Amino acid sequence: MACRRRGYGGMMIMCRSAGGPTINNQMPTFGAIYIAHNPTDGSNVYKVGLTERSVPERMAELTASTSNLGKYVSMGYVVVTDAQLAEKMCHEKLEYCRVQQNREFFKESIETITRIVRECCRPFEVKAFLPETKPEKPPEIANLVTSTLEKVSSEEQIENEPSIELRDGAKLGRSA
Repeated sequence: MACRRRGYGGMMIMCRSAGGPTINNQMPTFGAIYIAHNPTDGSNVYKVGLTERSVPERMAELTASTSNLGKYVSMGYVVVTDAQLAEKMCHEKLEYCRVQQNREFFKESIETITRIVRECCRPFEVKAFLPETKPEKPPEIANLVTSTLEKVSSEEQIENEPSIELRDGAKLGRSA
């Protein structure tokens, strides 16, 4: 074990778990997978991330960032034995509703996000602090298909954007 410290309500935690290497050949790390919400991001937009510190510390850190206008609130979290792998599994399962490729924000109902986080974290769970949620409404298939097609179409438009050749021979645009 690499270190011990207090976190998650005073509970003593080990920073490294006893399992073997996982992502990028790193040892698994205790942490929490959290669901955070900032009303300025939108009513159904949530951040799903990991922290190796306490969740309230992470919420304060997110809120303090100068790029954020509102206050982040924890909607719930799960303490896990392998935070990196649990987060990766959550993000893969939530990929269909990711707001932006390089960000950990997802547009979906809190019920669906909570269910997915609960399912993905179950193999690593130490203790869950997730809200009880009402049953989910089945997704509107037409809306899923439409949003997926729109996303693919906009990505294809960007890829097919023509380049412009300047007088000095330099090119501007996607294929430059």
